[in-house]
Amino acid sequence: MFGGFQAKVFQTDYQQIQVSQDAGRKRYRDIYRVTIDEQVFEFRSLGEAVQFLEQAKLAAARLAAEKVAEASERAEVPKFELPKIKISSRDLRPYVSATKAEISRTYRQAAIDAEIAVLMEVQAKSEYNEDVILLLMQ
Repeated sequence: MFGGFQAKVFQTDYQQIQVSQDAGRKRYRDIYRVTIDEQVFEFRSLGEAVQFLEQAKLAAARLAAEKVAEASERAEVPKFELPKIKISSRDLRPYVSATKAEISRTYRQAAIDAEIAVLMEVQAKSEYNEDVILLLMQ
């Protein structure tokens, strides 16, 4: 896991495209390359690349939810690092910008939720401790 993003989620869904070489010449195709945290994914169409970025948003939301759940158990607020997303085509720029913004909002909200969960857990423990002290004083 690099940068707090689990890119391994996509390994089974997407395979890299091999560019064949004929007679010493490279045969070029329109390939849309998306790199997330140094892991490269290649797609034959813009639609596939955009779909992949949509799945990246969902994966980030799942990761954020897991970290929020862990935060209440551990009583510490997790730190979220945005994934480093690079692209090879200008056609993907608006989609990547939207993906980064969405992941940023998701992580920001998850950090707020985790902080609230931690504060509620601390308050619950404090109230419990006060009840125990009152019970022992009687």
